[in-house]
Amino acid sequence: YWSWMGAVARDRVVQESLDLGLLSHGEKGASQDPNATADPTEAEVLLKKIGLSLARSHAAEVSNDVDNDLGMLPGLLSREQITAYHHAVFESYGLPKDTFGGTPFSLGGTAQQLQLLVAGGLYAADSDPLD
Repeated sequence: YWSWMGAVARDRVVQESLDLGLLSHGEKGASQDPNATADPTEAEVLLKKIGLSLARSHAAEVSNDVDNDLGMLPGLLSREQITAYHHAVFESYGLPKDTFGGTPFSLGGTAQQLQLLVAGGLYAADSDPLD
């Protein structure tokens, strides 16, 4: 699952970055070319930055969870916590929050909760059930 998800997540971030002009196009051509690819070096640098930001955010969220005795098992994050830090990191890089595969649609309120219930079973099946 994770080897497949990693490739999907990578491709999604690169494509979103290309679409928004956050990455320049590589050898295949101009931005009007729907099959254009990102400059590989630039894409890897961006992906590493985002990955490190996600890792730091995850660690900070786990520390906050433990320090504040949150949920049923402090240190085990809920789907909502995982979603919140992914959204914040992606938005900090100029990417839409729905770049996060756990919430592929920009929804709010009850619809967001339903999306987390369905998609969260894939990326956070053993997450803490409570915030």
